[in-house]
Amino acid sequence: MGSFSAQSQEMWGSIIGNYAGSQSMFLNPANMTTSKLYMDIHLASAGIYAQNNYMYIPKESHNIFSLIDEAFYFLDYYNEHNDLPPYSEWTFNEQRYSTPRDVFAFFDIEVRGPSGFYAINEHAFGAYTRWRNVGSSLNIPYDLANFAKEGIGFDEQLDINYSRKDFGYVSASWLEFGLSYAYVFHKYNRDHWSAGISVKRLYGYMGSFLDVDELAYRIQDDRTLVIENTQARAGVSLPVDYDSNTFPDDGDAFKGSGFGIDIGVTYQKKKKGHSSRRYTKACEQAYEDYVYQLGVSILDIGRVNYTKNAQVHTYENGVVWDNFNRVSYGSINQITRLISDRFYGDTLASLTDDKFHIGLPTTFNTQFDWHIKKRWYLASNLLIPLKFSDQQLRKPAQFVVAPRYEGRNIGFQMPFMLHEWEKVRMGFSARFYFLTVGTDKLSTFLGLGDIDGMDFYVSVKFNFLKGKCGRKIAEDCNF
Repeated sequence: MGSFSAQSQEMWGSIIGNYAGSQSMFLNPANMTTSKLYMDIHLASAGIYAQNNYMYIPKESHNIFSLIDEAFYFLDYYNEHNDLPPYSEWTFNEQRYSTPRDVFAFFDIEVRGPSGFYAINEHAFGAYTRWRNVGSSLNIPYDLANFAKEGIGFDEQLDINYSRKDFGYVSASWLEFGLSYAYVFHKYNRDHWSAGISVKRLYGYMGSFLDVDELAYRIQDDRTLVIENTQARAGVSLPVDYDSNTFPDDGDAFKGSGFGIDIGVTYQKKKKGHSSRRYTKACEQAYEDYVYQLGVSILDIGRVNYTKNAQVHTYENGVVWDNFNRVSYGSINQITRLISDRFYGDTLASLTDDKFHIGLPTTFNTQFDWHIKKRWYLASNLLIPLKFSDQQLRKPAQFVVAPRYEGRNIGFQMPFMLHEWEKVRMGFSARFYFLTVGTDKLSTFLGLGDIDGMDFYVSVKFNFLKGKCGRKIAEDCNF
């Protein structure tokens, strides 16, 4: 079976550091006990990420701001005509990468809602809400991507036999409610150990997948598709009436549910020995500085089970499809039944199940943070994807090195990221009082390279510092 992948919006600038507070639980839930904060109130965060290796927009043609203008034009056109503008009116000037290779494409849109945490003595408690939308394709054959872009009449690839294996896509959208707890389970001299866990309830809004084990095909001419053999499964669970394509449908708002957990352990080597004092007011707690910090976590263990308005179709056959270029459809049921009839001579034969699941993008994570001097730090993070099922979202392997400056009211960092051991990116984030703004793809905003994706995030959060019970907070000017 094919392995699916989903690139994820990490928002490094909001989850790394001693002022990350409740947001640090998305990297390691044990981090709540090591924060400079005893409490925070997170109002909202939002981030968008997109990346592909098939098409790009030349840097001479557009910048990120002109692309935003173009996106608003698309929205206005769609609102007026209920359709996208004709391809001839697009001004992206997109180009295909000329080197044939398997294609990937990812998007990740995440909104974090009201959240917060509270820490006192050895205990820390957190709660959060977030909406996650992830979509990806993996190992899409270059020839199929060309047909999708250029059309079935793409002369360069006509009447050529292609045999492809193990590719597909997966997408999911779900609402997440999480409760977190962390505990300092061992303190001795300068050693400080803590463990944490987050348990989350998942409500699936929509999900879909395509899993192709094998596809042998050729486009004989500009109207004839010949499939010699295929082994494939496709599933959908959408808030749509499949007969009329009406959105939303009359059923339940959420089409599935599930559970997930995050677990983590953190070790700190303190600069001084720990305090054994018990505090009755959380704000009175003294922050104990560290020389370095190590952490290990496993995130996103779990899955969403889609059981409502769900269809799974299986295709294990060949077909000669004349006039394929004239295929049109008005609804999801119409196209699935047409395909089933072509493959099996029966409009319902391909429908094999009414439920499926999509696994969360599980990762094994290591963290290192070195307090260099005063307010200067250097963090390093390693993310390794873990696979438990074929229909599973997958994050890319990532190695991150992020120098940062952090004061009480201002802070900034510049993460350098290695994705899938081949592509290096640079990001930047800045925190000013309650507002954090950042990107993990700085070159897109500076116009330093061709545009093959984008990344941007913003966060609004109010912090409450340990040892500051209403007293004046020092200025952030001591570098």
